[in-house]
Amino acid sequence: MRLACRSNQSWLALSLLAALSCDRSKPEPEPEPALLQVPAEPSVRERETPTLTITARSDETSTPQTRFSIAATRDLHICSTWSALEGEHFETRHFYAPPGELYYQKLIPFSTDIEAPYPFTHPVSIPHATAIRPVLPNERGELVVCDQLAVAGAWIGDHQLTGAWRLDISLDDSKTAANSFSFEIAP
Repeated sequence: MRLACRSNQSWLALSLLAALSCDRSKPEPEPEPALLQVPAEPSVRERETPTLTITARSDETSTPQTRFSIAATRDLHICSTWSALEGEHFETRHFYAPPGELYYQKLIPFSTDIEAPYPFTHPVSIPHATAIRPVLPNERGELVVCDQLAVAGAWIGDHQLTGAWRLDISLDDSKTAANSFSFEIAP
């Protein structure tokens, strides 16, 4: 009798397993997706579009201009204004001459985390400042990064490179410009 009981138990266990494997009332689990593509939150540089101002004088009362006389301009003072940035960053400025070729590029490192200039040690292959400059937010919370482009006594003035110029500016390692600015250097 015990043998019959054991064979009935075995038969019942096998029947139950067969019923469970054939039960279609429960949906089969979906296969795991290979990679779930969740769009990443945009980085700061994707959200940033700096405003650019170019003046012929370095004082803050100068009105931004888009046209400059080569005979009356010693340097162009270029300022980019960034909002919602914190920490250490660098911007790269690409200046394109009237024929459209790259005239000059410069990397400008800046940081909100320091109070005095700090050595810039990142390996880069373009002209750059030797120190990271401290930049504090203005009253509107914006960071203003300024630099100059020599005109008089430089290649531009000596070779009378007049016409429509373009400045592209990018942030950190971005290969695309965050903003472009056109200006003219006139005779």
